[in-house]
Amino acid sequence: MGVLLRLIVVLIIGIAVGAAFYGCGSKPPPNKPRPFESLPSKKSDGVTVDATADPSADIEKTKNSDEPKLEITQQGINLTWVENGKLRMKARAKEGIINENTQIGTLKNFSAELYDNGKLTAFVSAPLVKAEGKKRIVTATGGVTLRSNERDSVLKAKWIKWYEKKNIVVGNGGITITSRDNGRVMNASAAAFVANTSLKTVTLKDSAKGLLE
Repeated sequence: MGVLLRLIVVLIIGIAVGAAFYGCGSKPPPNKPRPFESLPSKKSDGVTVDATADPSADIEKTKNSDEPKLEITQQGINLTWVENGKLRMKARAKEGIINENTQIGTLKNFSAELYDNGKLTAFVSAPLVKAEGKKRIVTATGGVTLRSNERDSVLKAKWIKWYEKKNIVVGNGGITITSRDNGRVMNASAAAFVANTSLKTVTLKDSAKGLLE
């Protein structure tokens, strides 16, 4: 009986020790901190967001972008066009509507400085303007004044169209141009015209046929 009791005690102790050992071995090792890993890109509502992107890169891209720059102030709207890093137009309007997706705007009481290769070449003012940011075309209507900064010339028309990329201005509707040179005043009129932005070269025409896109 004593031998049997000792065997039972030894068996119970063995089972207890084994259970304790098994329980310790089943515990997963503690989580160790992992080194930093770059997060993958993720999509949200069709927009790809790079979690590892450097925000300063987007800032620098915006600075160097040729996209039209729009500023709304208490005085009105400021619109700036840049082409290949060179200023092409600085415009102001008292009021207007601009679609940021199409980059087409309708501006009232418009005035602008026009540049060629970063150099100021002309001034334009008009009651109403359609500015097409993607095409870089300005259509001014309602009685337009175009004044050259490189020569003493002022052109007036019912409407004009400035092709920024081509550096060309066209227009029609009772064209009058006044130029002064060494004290001499020269006046001319026509139905339409084609000129470069600075009005150094002006061609007067009988009609506006073929002047539009």
